[in-house]
Amino acid sequence: METVELPTGLFDAVSAATTERALVQAVADWLPQTLGTTRAGLTRAQPDGLRVVSFSGGRLFRNGLTLPLDASVSGQVLRDRRAMALADMAQSDNPIHAQLAEKGFRSLMVAPLITGDRCLGTVHAMHAEPDVFDDSALTRLAMIALFVAARLDAVEQGDEVRRLNMIDPQTGALNRRAFMEAGADAHWLFQDGDLALSLIVFNVDHFKEINDTYGHTGGDALRAGLRRGDSIA
Repeated sequence: METVELPTGLFDAVSAATTERALVQAVADWLPQTLGTTRAGLTRAQPDGLRVVSFSGGRLFRNGLTLPLDASVSGQVLRDRRAMALADMAQSDNPIHAQLAEKGFRSLMVAPLITGDRCLGTVHAMHAEPDVFDDSALTRLAMIALFVAARLDAVEQGDEVRRLNMIDPQTGALNRRAFMEAGADAHWLFQDGDLALSLIVFNVDHFKEINDTYGHTGGDALRAGLRRGDSIA
C-alpha cells in the first residue's frame, strides 16, 4: 500500500479555520509548498459553474468569478468525482486552458471536494512546466481534497447555526452582529480589488412599529429588491 506524507502545518491550518474564507485561503496558501506547484486555488460548485473563492501564486481570475464547466478538466472532475491531471494546457482546445497557458502555466491537476453524496467544488494546482504531476502528486492532492471537504462541511454546518443566531426573527434581515461581519467580508473583497463597495444608511422613525406591523412580510419585500451579493440589516 502506497504511503503518502503531508505536512502537519497544512492540517493544522485547515483544522484551525472556523470560517470558509479562512479555510479556503489556508488551502490556497499551503498547497504550493506542499505539492511543489507554481499556483493553487479552490472553487465552489454553483448551478452555473465553479466560483473561484481562493488562490495563491498570482492573480489570474478575480475572486467570485464563475468559471464555465463545458469541456474543462475541472468540469469533468466535478461530474466524475475523481482527480485528474492535464499534462500540457498549451495543447488543449479549451479556451480557459489556453488562457492559462498564455499566462505561463502548463501542467494542471484538479481534485473534487467530496463529502458524503455532495461535491462542494474543486481544489486545483498548476505548474509552469509541462507534464510535471505524476500519479503520486495526484494522490496527494486527492487526499488533501477529501480532508478539506470534510472540514468545509463542518464549517458550513457551524455557519448555519451562526446564521440562525444572526438574523432578526421578525424581519429576517441581518442583525447588528451579522451586519458587522458582512461589512468586514465586503471590505476584504473591496481591498482585494474584486468588488465595488457601497453603503446606504436609512434612519427610519418608529421602526419598531413597522416591525410589529409588517414583520416577515416587510422583510421579504425589502430582500426581494436586493441584487446578488447585497445585504440588508
